Amino acid sequence: IELMVSDQALDVVEMGIDVAIRTNEPNELDRAARKLGSARRILCASPRYRHPPDAHGRMQVGLPVLADPAELEQHRCLISYHPTQGWQRRWDLVEEKSGERRSLDISGPLAVSNLPMLVDMAVAGVGIAQVADVCVARELAEGRLVRVLPDWVGSSVPVFAVFAPIRPLPQRISTFL
Repeated sequence: IELMVSDQALDVVEMGIDVAIRTNEPNELDRAARKLGSARRILCASPRYRHPPDAHGRMQVGLPVLADPAELEQHRCLISYHPTQGWQRRWDLVEEKSGERRSLDISGPLAVSNLPMLVDMAVAGVGIAQVADVCVARELAEGRLVRVLPDWVGSSVPVFAVFAPIRPLPQRISTFL
């Protein structure tokens, strides 16, 4: 297996890629696609999260205990980049039980255009991240990240397998799918 990790939408035919996994809707470069499912965007932070300084300039370290999404405005949030939507400076959240919706303009010390780097910065305690749950499953299981506002989630992200429109599909691709 050859694994190429990229935040860019690559042309699978031109690059000779067997299968690409996309966490957004297929685009014009995607010749053939199969929806694998969807992932929820969640809020998470490191147990070593560094809070903004208090009124006396003291830094606090530890997981933030937030009761309401509006409190995110007083915290360091990590801004991610979406290839088709640009910088994600607005977080649209839904409370899962009631369906209540909130839209927040967030700010933070870092804007990151690479998902693995975003996760690494959250693990390092730099800020609170909004990321698809499947992208941080290991970090959550190991306790390196913890959910923040666990009753609130962002929009679902579709997950697609994209491949060249070869008929019949080679055995290695059909087996993978």
